[in-house]
Amino acid sequence: MPTTRIKLLRAPNLARLCWLAHGFSTRAPGAFNLNYSVAKSPAAVVRHRRALLGALTARRPWQLVTLRQRHTDLIRVLPLEGSDGLGRPSRERDGAAKFTGDALLTDRPGLLLAVQVADCLPILIADPARRVVAAVHAGWRGTLAGIVAKTVGRMRQEFGCRPKRMLAAFGPGIHRCCYEVGREVVEGFEAKFAYWDKLILRIAPSPSQVHWQQPLMDPAPGLPRPRPAVTSPYGEKFFLDLVEANRRQLVEAGLKAKSIWASPDCTACRTDLFFSHRAERGKTGRMMGVVGIVQR
Repeated sequence: MPTTRIKLLRAPNLARLCWLAHGFSTRAPGAFNLNYSVAKSPAAVVRHRRALLGALTARRPWQLVTLRQRHTDLIRVLPLEGSDGLGRPSRERDGAAKFTGDALLTDRPGLLLAVQVADCLPILIADPARRVVAAVHAGWRGTLAGIVAKTVGRMRQEFGCRPKRMLAAFGPGIHRCCYEVGREVVEGFEAKFAYWDKLILRIAPSPSQVHWQQPLMDPAPGLPRPRPAVTSPYGEKFFLDLVEANRRQLVEAGLKAKSIWASPDCTACRTDLFFSHRAERGKTGRMMGVVGIVQR
């Protein structure tokens, strides 16, 4: 597959770093799926992944590192020293190392960290001074668990990174316009975040049917006619803003607001360009958000 046909999105703030390679894949060309578990042809996923790595840089080979994502706050720091008790990685068909968790971070050149998404947010973080990078998978459960803020904390703990000099980029994900959630999700965010009302759009019930009350006889002169009675109201709806929720967590963790870039694209609105688990009823591929330190 020619690499020139692959459509990768880049974050302007990360693109300025000459030592860093990154990108957010799309479904173009065709069905550019990068996940084996939803693939009809594993061989196609191998070709797609190789094309992705080739499109990033041809200077040195990359070791792709992926995750068996579980919507948790589990963060993996690479390279592993074997002391975290979480086991060694498995190997995927294309040679990618695969861990269990929802965030990866490293200061090792040549490792391409990847998170796989089809509505959840792929979030990439970089510290230009320490040359440390991270890739985070944030759905509503991971967001509620504070995974992006905890990743910043681990970067500080493991590598001495300072949040004020970090950069962050959000790839395409489902936006508030399309991300309807249940009351239990709303209650979880309300219990944890004081600003929960800034993250949730509530649409009040509206009538589905209107029945006119029919009087048994005409009202007496001068009396008003009966008003319509509303029956069968729709229940209220709630829409979650994943981008704002994670942006606020990063700012609270110490990042400057101007250092955070977010893609304006909603995956559920643009199924012509992105995979969307919600819009396509679970029958779709997966994209990747990837970041790595270029080997010299």
